[in-house]
Amino acid sequence: MVKGSKKIQSTKPEKQAPKAVKPPPPAELLALEQPSPFISRELIDIGIIFAVALVLRVACFFLNRDNNPLFLYPIMDSLYHHEWAEKIVGGDFWGDEVFFRAPLYPYFLALLYKIGGT
Repeated sequence: MVKGSKKIQSTKPEKQAPKAVKPPPPAELLALEQPSPFISRELIDIGIIFAVALVLRVACFFLNRDNNPLFLYPIMDSLYHHEWAEKIVGGDFWGDEVFFRAPLYPYFLALLYKIGGT
């Protein structure tokens, strides 16, 4: 060996065996393994809102029925729609005039009258 010369070591990294790559699981399994906590919480919140709204509407209905003297006696628009729905149930489906109001609500009332009776 020559004086002053150094042995140069190789800077190449040692070869490592390749790691086995697992394919990702299907999307269905990912959805089952990691359910979103927000979906169930959102459904609970929506259910609470609908339940509170239903309770308020039912309470308002009974309070109005017991304390409003005109509850059982329709006037103005409600009387007009009530009479029109009764005519529809009675067989006058099309009427004899052009509609001056939207007919969907009286036809819906007529359907309810036919199902539940007037």
